[in-house]
Formats: sequence, C-alpha cells, structure tokens
Amino acid sequence: MDSDTNIAPTIDHKEGMSDQHYSLNERAFWALKGYALDSVDAVIELLRSDAPIHSATRETLAQALDGGTPENVKLNISGNAKIRRMADGLRARKDWMKIGAWITKKMGEGATQADAIAAAGQEFADSEEAQMDMKAEKRCEAALKYFNDVNEFVNQNVSGNFLNICLDQAQRRQALEDLYHQRPRNGAW
Repeated sequence: MDSDTNIAPTIDHKEGMSDQHYSLNERAFWALKGYALDSVDAVIELLRSDAPIHSATRETLAQALDGGTPENVKLNISGNAKIRRMADGLRARKDWMKIGAWITKKMGEGATQADAIAAAGQEFADSEEAQMDMKAEKRCEAALKYFNDVNEFVNQNVSGNFLNICLDQAQRRQALEDLYHQRPRNGAW
C-alpha cells in the first residue's frame, strides 16, 4: 500500500513512457499482482529492458519483496546465506587481525602480554558492559592467537612459492593472509 494515500498503487498513466516501455511495466505490474500466467517472465523482461520502471510497478515489486502485495504475491531472495556467512567470517577474521596487531604493538612498547590483552579488552569492547566482562579479554586473547597463527603461516610461505613471480612482498603477505582466512575450519587444506 502507498503509505501517503493508503491505497494500492495503480498503473493508470504512462509517466511519460513510450508505449513499449509502458506495456512492459503494465505486464510486470499485473504479474506482481498475481494476474498473469507468465508472471516471472514479465518481471524479468522489464528488469532486463532499458525501460524506466513505473512508480506503481516499483512499489508493487517492493511490496512483493517486503512481505507480499495485497493480493498476497510474495518474492523471496534466497541462496545468499552461505555467502553472507563467509563474508561475515572474513570480516571477523580481519577484525581479529587488527586486534592481534594492536596487542602485538602494545607488547612491543613494553606491556606484558596479559596487560596488553586486558587493554585490548577495554579498547575493542562492543559496549561499556563488555569492558567489565572477561569475554572481551578472552576474545582478545583468541584474536592474538589467531594473529600469531596467521603470521606463522605467512612467514613460512612468503618466499619460495609461485607468488614471487607476480607480487611484491607486501602483496604476497596479503595474499597469504587472505588464503589463511579462507581455509576450512578444521585447518586442513
């Protein structure tokens, strides 16, 4: 429903479109309402065309994706959960690398490992409550271990491999870090 007027969108005017563009929009609009035999084909044809999308068609498409049209036509986007989990995992690993580097820097400045981890727990806590919680320190301790594991892997593999042909040392290190982040959970290749 159109939130401003509280009525369903209509496609009763062309909004300056050519007859062909309007026809594509009209077919998709009614398909999204559930009144066409070739519903999917009509929507795909519009989306792949160079036609502008009519405001009523756009709103009906949004309704179908956002729980359903008044006629109960629903569209679902699926198949991205695994990719999203992989991206979230990679982001988390890169965050652990930042935390591990921060702790290592503090230790290089003279802090003990325990003090550096405690300080990191304060620095990287998600909230004030988390700063008081031992979970933040445990997370930072795990991040330091991960950071050290990655660096050990990179240092063992940075020279004497195919990457030397086309990458400088910084690029090789980054490529190896990325490779390590993507290894299977059990660590086996």
